[in-house]
Amino acid sequence: VKPGETFTYKWRVPENGGPEESDPPCLTYLYYSATDAVKDTNSGLVGPLLVCRKNSLNHDGTQKGIDKEFYLLFSIFDENDSWYLNKNIEAFTGDPSKVDENNADFMESNKMHAVNGYLYGNLPGLTMCKDDRVSWHLIGLGSHYDMHGVHFQGNTIDLRGTTRDGLALGDVYDLFPGTFQTVELLAENPGTWLLHCHVADHIHA
Repeated sequence: VKPGETFTYKWRVPENGGPEESDPPCLTYLYYSATDAVKDTNSGLVGPLLVCRKNSLNHDGTQKGIDKEFYLLFSIFDENDSWYLNKNIEAFTGDPSKVDENNADFMESNKMHAVNGYLYGNLPGLTMCKDDRVSWHLIGLGSHYDMHGVHFQGNTIDLRGTTRDGLALGDVYDLFPGTFQTVELLAENPGTWLLHCHVADHIHA
């Protein structure tokens, strides 16, 4: 698909690709551009794809019984492997000819610890009201460094579908590269709460 063009993909979802009885109504998957998977994903050509149980959606595509849905992509975007590296060097350095792309500090500075592409704790829009039922669609992407302990402070998430016994409650979900999970939350505890990764290196980044 070329820039500015659109294309509609249609396919059948096999029964084993959808939610089972113990799962939330919608399961989280991932789509990405595979022209050059590494460069494409590090350039942001990636996003969520939901597979939902039949009759679980309203006419507008929202989930029945869910007040809010949020999508969180945890990844260290490596702009050294982005299509935009050379453009960024041209645009944001005083003298591009002096940039050493193999310099360790330069390479480290291009590793962006992000949630949905946002850095430094400035992700907008995670607002809900007391007693809202919230569906969180979590995506882990990247390299072996992308092991994230997603911590929902102040409230409890329903981890059903992640244990053999069905229902399980907690406030942290361990998200690994190439994994996806839907968790649900009942917003019972009003306040301003932190949602972050528990991994120390990611907090400091």
